[in-house]
Order: sequence, then C-alpha cells, then structure tokens
Amino acid sequence: MARPQTTSLNVFRGLSWRVLAPEVLAVLGAAVPGLNAFALLWLIAAQGWLPPLGTPSPLAEIRNPVFATPVDWAVLVALGAGAATAYLIWWPPMGWGFRADQIETPARRQALIGLLGLVGLFVLLSGDLTLILLTAPAALWLLIRPRPFSAGRVLNGLLLAGGGLPWLAGLLILASNLPTPVFVWWHLMAGAAYGVIPVGHVVVVILLSALAIRFLRLGNRPKSLSPR
Repeated sequence: MARPQTTSLNVFRGLSWRVLAPEVLAVLGAAVPGLNAFALLWLIAAQGWLPPLGTPSPLAEIRNPVFATPVDWAVLVALGAGAATAYLIWWPPMGWGFRADQIETPARRQALIGLLGLVGLFVLLSGDLTLILLTAPAALWLLIRPRPFSAGRVLNGLLLAGGGLPWLAGLLILASNLPTPVFVWWHLMAGAAYGVIPVGHVVVVILLSALAIRFLRLGNRPKSLSPR
C-alpha cells in the first residue's frame, strides 16, 4: 500500500546544494576581490616593504605618522589586484560569478539568509562587543526581497542602508579623530595590513560588504525569478 503523502511544513523543503549554489558562488564572487586585495596588502607589509609601524597599539596608531600619508604604490597594487579579480569573476559571459548570477533559482534569499546567519554566528562567538553591535543591524537585510514598483526598491534600499549605518557612523567617528580625516580609507587599509585590525574582523567586513551587494541585487531582481 502506498504511503499517503502528507503536507510538509518544513521551510527547508526542496532546498539542496543545487539550488543554493548559484547564490553562494555569487557571494564568493563579490567577496574574493576584497579578500585578494587584503591578502596582497598584508603580504606587502609582512615582507617589510611598508614603513615600520613600531608598537601596533590600537590606541597609539591613530597618531602614528605611518598612517598619516598613504603609500601610493601599495594602494595601487592592492586595488589593482582587487579590480583585476573582480573583472575576471564578473566579466560577461565567461566570469564564473556572472554565470552564477544568471542562473534562475528560487532559493537565492534562503542562501543569503543562511550565509548572513553564519557570519552573525561567527561574530557572536568572537565575543567582541563592538563588532557584535556594529553587525547586529545587518539583520534588517533579512527583510529585503524582490518587490514590485519603485516604492519596493526604495524600501529595500532603506533596509540595506539601515543595516550598514553603524559602520558608516563608526567610520565618521574614526575620521573625526584622525589628524587628516580624508585619509581614513588609508588608515583602514594600513590597519588591516599591519594587523592592527584583526584578520577576522577584516574578513567579516568583506563578507558583510559582499552580502550587502547580493541582498541589493536580490531586491532588484524581478519578483518572478525569486518566488520564495
């Protein structure tokens, strides 16, 4: 006797690696350029090709002269590597990130939710209260979904901005305490290269940036392509 079919309330019903993989690959494609740029900049500092920092104290480095003037060639090399990586990944029609983005799958939102949850769990386990408070508002991105009409896209944009607002506020606070506020971007790059900013924190920021890009892409997709 055939077993009667029951209605499943499992929200994960029908999900598999096959339907999750395209969005996972697209997130990786958005993150790898930043990771490559960071790795190259860290290698440049580790090889001693940047000026010596001295004692890498998070409090003392704000006034350290090393952070006052960008090292132009190192910046260009790191950004060039990131740009070249992004081009190879997203160049149509051969880039694997571009091809992953073109695959129609109903589970993009679930994949993004799962990846954001993993990043959030890592941040929570790190025990860093500042990082936790900065990351927590990213939960607003869980509300982003394909929405019809311009108003829906505006709402998605507001949700995206709300999740990243603490990072922007932190950036402005840091800039206001620097001798040359306009060089705050170099301050962050050098801090990552010298290890003043922990590697785990750098990776979290890059992954969150990649997820923000993909959540925005999700919100701009036609609703028919992402019915879940």
